[in-house]
Amino acid sequence: MKNPIVLLVRRYVLRHTQSSTPTSLLPMQQIRSAVVYVDGLTTAEDPTVACRLAQRLLLDRGIEVRILCPGKKDLDWIGRIKPERRDETLCDLFLSLADPLDFTAEYEARRAEARFKAGRCALTGGVFDLVASTPRTEQTPAKQADAIPAILEILDKIQ
Repeated sequence: MKNPIVLLVRRYVLRHTQSSTPTSLLPMQQIRSAVVYVDGLTTAEDPTVACRLAQRLLLDRGIEVRILCPGKKDLDWIGRIKPERRDETLCDLFLSLADPLDFTAEYEARRAEARFKAGRCALTGGVFDLVASTPRTEQTPAKQADAIPAILEILDKIQ
């Protein structure tokens, strides 16, 4: 069970954190830089597989890639990435591969200064312009790496 004060502060922070950059669907030809958020804390899977796949697939398309895969030491007491470890530059695509219950991923998605936001799970408030879910069952939960080709395939079709 999480500390109720931390949960209250998290709820307040999410409610009052919003990017001022307008977002919309962008064709792949207009995407020059991307930030990919990979969850390495709340899932049991190895995040390096998703990091390498995202880096390879985006670099093959000529897109500059920055990977966000925070560890416990990168977070402050409520779960935000520390300012000294955060990259504030504007990017064209923010791609979140995390589950919807991950506070850090939701916070980063809401505050990201990106022109186009995509994720594998919908968040309240319509944060993402594109949501591509991958099939999951109780025996085989969806993996972060499975969402990358699915999202990029959709992006290739956008004109």
